Amino acid sequence: MTLNLTTESSTKKSSPIRKSGKTKPKANSELPESSPESSPESKTESKPESKPETKPRRSKRIQGESVSNDSKLISCPSEKNLGESGELIVVTTLLQLSKSSEPNDIEKLVRLLGPDANQGIILYNIYKSANKSSSTVLDESNDSDKSESDNSDNSFSSEISSEFELIELTDVSQIGKSPSKSKADCVVKLKSNNKMLYISIKCMNGGKPSVLNHTPRCAKVFTSGGYLHSELDNLDKLINIMNEKRTKGEVKEEINISQQIPSIQNEHKDIYNSIIKLMSYFIFEGTGSSKSDNPANSILKVHVPTDISKWEFFMCDTDIEKHDYVISIYSKLCFSLVNKAMPKNLHKPESKEKYVTCAPWIYKDKSKEKGCLHVRIQK
Repeated sequence: MTLNLTTESSTKKSSPIRKSGKTKPKANSELPESSPESSPESKTESKPESKPETKPRRSKRIQGESVSNDSKLISCPSEKNLGESGELIVVTTLLQLSKSSEPNDIEKLVRLLGPDANQGIILYNIYKSANKSSSTVLDESNDSDKSESDNSDNSFSSEISSEFELIELTDVSQIGKSPSKSKADCVVKLKSNNKMLYISIKCMNGGKPSVLNHTPRCAKVFTSGGYLHSELDNLDKLINIMNEKRTKGEVKEEINISQQIPSIQNEHKDIYNSIIKLMSYFIFEGTGSSKSDNPANSILKVHVPTDISKWEFFMCDTDIEKHDYVISIYSKLCFSLVNKAMPKNLHKPESKEKYVTCAPWIYKDKSKEKGCLHVRIQK
């Protein structure tokens, strides 16, 4: 477990914070997740078996750790939903611990988050701000697809607006899924020093967690002025190698770069460095359309949601720490090109320029053109 909370505080802009009221929205019931057997572009949609109750229950021992009974209400038996339901169990557990002053519970927080958690924590949920700027918000009609790109134009938004607000959690009924453009899934404040932990939760008990979702080459982040525009040539080289190997039948759709194209790390350091920068951005900083108002500065890797001793926390305040984290998971990164979220009407005359931009990544799989980059973490 990485316990590095002694680095200087994150310079990220924090979102407005206010305590919860009775009118705040309840938990979002949309729980998309892919199964271990599913292809990277498969879609699943399901609902939890029942809504969480508004009154927290007493805790119950599960696998040696104290976890609220309410977490069982929001868990889902289907393998396809284990990742999303696991995330809700994790937040429910953190909520229980945030409300406790018992020495045993404080010790659990210290073991997980480090010595600065010795005075307890305050837990926040993330909501879309009522005063958000529409010019920097993705089209909500595609939220369920969790695509990282916005293909409406080619301008890149480097300005960060107040798109989210943080609500202090006091009851399990307030727990909801974070907005798609937030890189953090929940926010923890350490009472000892008021440090804010913007935590991205990665549950390893379901399908492979996605770290880059269905992003085409024409996404704003890759265009002129975009944060990753300087890496595009190297990414083109990587995808050309992937497509050549797939055409020859040497690999399938999803490729573990470290194992199946080892030459990248050993002989093509320029491509390797671009991959590290690419993944650091998409894991912590933003999406294909813009940087996020809620970038993550830490990772919570969850192997068993109901057992806090099976959780690993990684503090990633600085660029070096973020790059080091990506390097630590490089051997598990699985890349694929998928059809999901491909720009529409690419073959119409008015879309010729966009097609030319997307073409270097497109792999023609029978009748489907697959040119959106998708990356998952192998378990």
